Amino acid sequence: MIKKHDSLFSGILLIALAAIVFTQIPTIRITKMASDARLMPKITAAPTEAPTEAQLDWPKDTIEVVSTAKAGGTNDLIARAYSRELEKKLGVSVIVTNMASGGQAPAIYYVHDSANPEYTILNTHDAFFINEVQESIDFGMEDMSLLGITAKVPGQILWARAESGWKSLDDFKAACDADPGKLTLSLSYGSTTQVMGEMLIAAGVQAKAVDSDGGSDRVVQLEGGHVDTAILGWDTGSSYFEAGQWVPLCIFDDERCKDCPDVPTAKELGYDASWPTNYTWSMAPGVDERIVKKLQDALAEIAADPAFVEEMDGYAVNAIFEPAEESLPKLLEGRDAIAKFLS
Repeated sequence: MIKKHDSLFSGILLIALAAIVFTQIPTIRITKMASDARLMPKITAAPTEAPTEAQLDWPKDTIEVVSTAKAGGTNDLIARAYSRELEKKLGVSVIVTNMASGGQAPAIYYVHDSANPEYTILNTHDAFFINEVQESIDFGMEDMSLLGITAKVPGQILWARAESGWKSLDDFKAACDADPGKLTLSLSYGSTTQVMGEMLIAAGVQAKAVDSDGGSDRVVQLEGGHVDTAILGWDTGSSYFEAGQWVPLCIFDDERCKDCPDVPTAKELGYDASWPTNYTWSMAPGVDERIVKKLQDALAEIAADPAFVEEMDGYAVNAIFEPAEESLPKLLEGRDAIAKFLS
């Protein structure tokens, strides 16, 4: 009887052990497979090369060039001349929008914050840095996608009406000394003309600075007798000079301009006031570098075209192209000079 019980017990035990082993087989198999998987080499997809400039599907839409001045001045002229040629090279419409109010800050922000950054370009000049120095904007040129310098313009001229009787800057200074702060000097706050005016005042000319809404407004102010002098380019004032209405008192540059060689520089007359102007094109931060390069190549070709250079020379504009890597250091030096007078 005892042997039967032992035999029965042994059979039950064997069945139980078999069941335990059977249930563990999948676990053992999975663990082994997982272990083997860790030893297998990883298979990764081959990296995909970024499309080249030649493969870039851009532009496909209208490009907007924002000029930070009213229509009719040098700023607008440069924007429209380059835009016209760029349209031919890129095969899409390139339009110019003039945004002149607010000392350029609204136009700068418009491009910086553009909802269409790859199709919006800022056409401005050194006045960008006035906005930075005076904290009208909270970023610098180095934060933008700078294309480069597109043109250089000789320093502007201090003009007076011929009826004033003044023949030189010394004559104007003498009149200012006789009645300090009465005679007026028209410029644009937030523009390079502000720097020129501040330089002149710092050099001892006791004139009163009067704000204007750009170059065309300064023409109206001076021609209408609302101001005594105004800072404007030779291209703007030469027709009035030839008509005997205006006289140039000095040019704000380090050397005389080839278009008006008889106009002395403020420096040679003993006044530390010189400011030739650099015009730049830039885009919002982070624009695809291939787009930047494509535009730089196109602008370089335009600026190298003899017919274009001759055309711009007729407006006393030196059409050049200096890409960002060459132009940014000198532009930042200009910013430091602006800070010296306007901080």
